[in-house]
Amino acid sequence: MEESAETSPKILVSITKIQLKDPSTAREFSKHTRASFNQARENSLSQGGLLGQPRLKIDGSTYYTLSSWQSEQAMRDYVDQGNHKEAMEASPNIGQVESFHWYAERTPSFDEAINKLNEEVERRRQEKQQREKDL
Repeated sequence: MEESAETSPKILVSITKIQLKDPSTAREFSKHTRASFNQARENSLSQGGLLGQPRLKIDGSTYYTLSSWQSEQAMRDYVDQGNHKEAMEASPNIGQVESFHWYAERTPSFDEAINKLNEEVERRRQEKQQREKDL
């Protein structure tokens, strides 16, 4: 059964988690995060796409970013260029990154988004274990 335009999800939600390798990488992560958030705001003003402001949550040495987008293309246009691209290239030296994107009717709370990310990470882990078992 197809969903009507009134009930179908309208926004793309993106959550990213980075577990710092070492507390000394926090400064570099913060530098990249500020530059990436500025890029997102500037892109949104000139091109649209970002809904609201990107958000950051810190839990010890674990950092989360949460953003919502009008479309996957709008998010890709941001992710694949400029400061965000530089941040992604630097991330292996900073920490372990996990991310998840999905369509929703509204931007979730951080707790909701973190739960969704954790469920997806567990699903991926189980799939990987099954593939390895099948080999």
